[in-house]
Amino acid sequence: MMHEQLDRLTQQQERTDSDQLYYKDASSLCDGYSRGSFTPVDVVKACIDRIAKLDGTLNAMVHLDAARAIRLAEESEDRYANGLSLGPLDGVPVTLKESVAAAGWPVSVGSAALDAKIVSENAPLVDRLLEAGAVLVGTTRMPDHGWKGVTNGPLGAVPSPWDLNTNAGGSSGGAAAGLAAGYTPIAIGSDGAGSIRFPAAYCGVVGLKPTYGRVAAFPRGAAGTLTHYGPMARSVGDVESLFKVVAQPDERDYTCSPVPDRESLPPLTGSLKKLRVYQWVAPELTVEKDVLDAVNHTAELLEAHGATVHRGQIDTTGILEAHTALFAGPMQAIIDSVGPDRVADLDPEMVKFSRRASDISVVDFIRAQQYRSKLAEQLTHLQQHYDVILSPVSTTSTAPLNAPIRPDATPDRSPFAFVHNLTGRPALTIPIQLSQGTRPVGIQLSGRRFEDEHLLQVGRWLERFEGTFLQQSSNGKLLDINA
Repeated sequence: MMHEQLDRLTQQQERTDSDQLYYKDASSLCDGYSRGSFTPVDVVKACIDRIAKLDGTLNAMVHLDAARAIRLAEESEDRYANGLSLGPLDGVPVTLKESVAAAGWPVSVGSAALDAKIVSENAPLVDRLLEAGAVLVGTTRMPDHGWKGVTNGPLGAVPSPWDLNTNAGGSSGGAAAGLAAGYTPIAIGSDGAGSIRFPAAYCGVVGLKPTYGRVAAFPRGAAGTLTHYGPMARSVGDVESLFKVVAQPDERDYTCSPVPDRESLPPLTGSLKKLRVYQWVAPELTVEKDVLDAVNHTAELLEAHGATVHRGQIDTTGILEAHTALFAGPMQAIIDSVGPDRVADLDPEMVKFSRRASDISVVDFIRAQQYRSKLAEQLTHLQQHYDVILSPVSTTSTAPLNAPIRPDATPDRSPFAFVHNLTGRPALTIPIQLSQGTRPVGIQLSGRRFEDEHLLQVGRWLERFEGTFLQQSSNGKLLDINA
């Protein structure tokens, strides 16, 4: 009898302790729902309250649909009450980057030059989320048309919750900042040149740019085959759960690639003696010391547990020029579509960048595509001998809040991120904390095409030693938003 009373008291405390609900991971939420400790409605309301409290500072949300979120949470609550859970995302709140279409919600792709358009059709990944019982909360901020690696511009800047004087990164900056601040446990971002990985690194969360084609994309983004949609979360486990749901083919995306069913990979335990790692070093670049320290620390940790680590270079000569040849044209096409009366409302740096399109010929474009093929061949050959490539995400661990240019477009920052968009390979960013109480630094793991699951497996192994976002941030207490 006493134990039953204690159990009830514990459940009541968990139910009322909303301070903890918005920072729980997806698996903990679903476990709590199943045990009756709290409900999806409790959690969604805690997340909505968190957004209301902090978004005046963070500017991370574009559209919040509290009524729809509560309705979806109520539907999830009914399923749990009847033992009909749909799986590991049922009742879990999620945000979408503003470029992702959700029926009934406005889309203006981060631009002050466009009037928000209410879309009538879900993107494929949104259909998959709803089928899995996830609770759509709203959309998150991005820079103008997602064109740069920081989130700022005419509609304001998004700071990193770790340091409000620094930028959350871009272009999925609102998604990453929201995760770190406790808006939702999972989020959807997109990545055309590092746009999931930069903000994940700058905000101390986890982000996966999947193999191109694993997550069906519709409508197709302006950057075409450079753009990958993918999962973001505060832990590798939640990224993996989200990826399993959204990594499905859809006939609306003619470029998506169905992947044969595979048996679940067993967790990496004990010795890593079968793991072969290539640590990408780039002596020609100026990389900040804390970034180098984080990558070297990761290599040493893997090596100490039996992995073979080889250090070497990757030839990326000409990568910035190739990416510009493929990216500037779509940006100019966007400007042309806006019309002369609204050009002044666009991010002026985007307008300036797009002018490069006038200097790019058809031959330059073809050469850029040929460059992609040669770069892919180089990496395919390399990964015949190595399972994982370890590298920085960027040469810096932060960016100024109002950085006027895209940090990923300068020659000293481009290779680490761009290479995986050009070649369609999966790349995972996870936070590494060099010393207790300090801001973590993101590192990047990349792998062979269609081996996203293996990459996540290595990420989970590292997370066991490095800790999750909540452990590194002391349940958010180390963040600048709590100062």
